[in-house]
Amino acid sequence: MMEEAGFIDVQIGPAVDTFAGAGGEPNARVFEVYGYAFMARKPV
Repeated sequence: MMEEAGFIDVQIGPAVDTFAGAGGEPNARVFEVYGYAFMARKPV
C-alpha cells in the first residue's frame, strides 16, 4: 500500500506489543494484535 502511494525503500519494524496493560489486552492476545513501525521515503 505504501509503495502504491509512491513511497520507496519501505521497511517494516518488528512486532510491538502495544496493548500491554490496556483494558483490551485480553482481546488483543486472542486476535494477535500488534503494532508495527514503518519507515519509507518519497522520491524527490
